[in-house]
This record gives sequence, C-alpha cells and structure tokens, in this order.
Amino acid sequence: MDVLEAISGDFLDGETDEPKVVTRVDGSYLVAGWMPVDEFADLLSLELEDDRDCETKAGFVLEKIGNLPEVAERLDLQNWSIEVVDLDGRRIDKILVTRVG
Repeated sequence: MDVLEAISGDFLDGETDEPKVVTRVDGSYLVAGWMPVDEFADLLSLELEDDRDCETKAGFVLEKIGNLPEVAERLDLQNWSIEVVDLDGRRIDKILVTRVG
C-alpha cells in the first residue's frame, strides 16, 4: 500500500470526508463511527481496558452494549451518556456524547 501511495498519492477511504467529531454548542459531541477508539477515549478522558477487541468508536460501543443497538439506544459510561443517533444498515454511523452530572 505504501508503494502504491508513493506512486499515486494518498488513498481516501471515503470516510475521511466527514469530520471525526463535531463539538456542538451545548458542549456535547457528535462522533463518527469510524473514529479510532484511542482518539475517542482521549477526547473524553476515558480509561480503556487493555484487552479490548475493538479499533473504532463504533466497535467500542458495540462491545459495551453487548448487542446490535437501535437508534436512540443509550449507554452511560464514566460520566458520559452515549446515544446511538444514526445507523447505516447494521453499522453504527454516528453517536451523540453528552456529559452526565
């Protein structure tokens, strides 16, 4: 892949056209499902388990909820409320993250 990119330039995966995270006026965050979980944890100052099996924020939410969520399904985690706001088929496309308390 590095050789191909050196010849033709960077490849875009289609998901980079949208921002990973949008900070809303009320201080909440609208987060893209493809955001790397480490960046997501840094944004919210979350402590992650070392033995997690996910690479993206969407995978992290799936792991925590334990099933394929529906729109408006929520998860409370370390002073944050995480709500699924958009699905693309079976894939979590967007979540809304709001500080609790």
